[in-house]
Amino acid sequence: SRSRSVYDPAAMTDIEALENAVRVSPDNIPLLLLFAQALNQINDWRRAEDTYRKIIGLDAANAQAKLGLAAVLFKTGKASEAMVRAESLLRENPRQAQALLLMARILLAEQNTAEAARHYREAIACDPTLRDAALDLVSFSAVLHHLHALAPALREAWRILRPGGLLFSYDPNNANPFF
Repeated sequence: SRSRSVYDPAAMTDIEALENAVRVSPDNIPLLLLFAQALNQINDWRRAEDTYRKIIGLDAANAQAKLGLAAVLFKTGKASEAMVRAESLLRENPRQAQALLLMARILLAEQNTAEAARHYREAIACDPTLRDAALDLVSFSAVLHHLHALAPALREAWRILRPGGLLFSYDPNNANPFF
């Protein structure tokens, strides 16, 4: 059985549509990446891991799939394998911000705070948008109704908002015929 942070029937419809598309085009790497990311968002980590591994089998140099796999491994308690994969990514590209951030999270989970802080600072230097608590305002304008899972977007907004920051959301009301 799969665990989901948020039950959303639309998310399942999207997943089923992606799954059907993958059946038709099983070696389509961009489609497989989209599918793996969608599975990751609904916490279907086993299938996300399998899909990332399939992508890597098709394209061993695919950095997105390698990073996705490392992140899923970390989320499922396989920190050692996640660390090895993140280190490999960083050997290939030492300034890959997302890999640096993942490495910081892995190191923090292992209570290696000094190295975690160093990797976090490097990630922020590469991509300042990764900084926690950096923004005064996050705005979603007619966006949320397009998402199949709200929780990841709202968690990200919470992460980047400074304490006391504002979240503004404007979305259509389909029940209102004048909107």
